[in-house]
Amino acid sequence: MTHRVSRIRPFVLGDIPRVAELHESILGGSRRLSMENRRRYLGKVFLENPWYDDTLPSLVAEEGHGRIVGFLGVLPRRMSWNGRSSLTIAVSRDCSCRRRSCPALRISQ
Repeated sequence: MTHRVSRIRPFVLGDIPRVAELHESILGGSRRLSMENRRRYLGKVFLENPWYDDTLPSLVAEEGHGRIVGFLGVLPRRMSWNGRSSLTIAVSRDCSCRRRSCPALRISQ
């Protein structure tokens, strides 16, 4: 099945259930990670972490009718360079998509 990405936008709280389902469909179910724990993980790691920065959000890729077909999890980190003022970098933590030729990879370009 081919997925046409019509929009890439920031990941928000309301996306957690659909992104959790995307994760499960790609990574498979796990006895260690229930759907509720998967949802909790996504919220805590990508929206509630102490380094969260709304200028460097995690992103979702949507098809035309709003179905999420890709996710790029971003973890901002503050760093300093040679003792100078701090800078913030974005570390990609998670990339999930519904097909082999991942539409979510376009997010990082």
